[in-house]
Amino acid sequence: MEKQAQVVSFQESLGVFFRNYVVFGGRSSRTEYWYIWLWSTLLGVVSFFALLISQELASVLSVLFFILALAALLPGISLTVRRLRDAGFSPFLILLILVPVGGLVVVILCAMASKPVATEF
Repeated sequence: MEKQAQVVSFQESLGVFFRNYVVFGGRSSRTEYWYIWLWSTLLGVVSFFALLISQELASVLSVLFFILALAALLPGISLTVRRLRDAGFSPFLILLILVPVGGLVVVILCAMASKPVATEF
């Protein structure tokens, strides 16, 4: 029987995100999922303000953020798969991101409340 997803703090979420780099089994809580969205948004805001301050600084940060985005691609997919499973949906629904507005559907599904542990896929 699978254990319940853990609730993590904002600071812990980044560590858990990269620690579970390619863990596609198990579950992820809503807090773990949404804190990663918040980290991504904060990086985007920093990048935007860097662009306003200096073109050179923005160029350097753009390269660094691109490398970080590549490093976060696989853990982001695995986090979404675990979150879909925790919400009671098939993890194969992540394939909806390949169709128009499918990404929005996946985000909405990930926003759903967690289902009991007995849900199996």
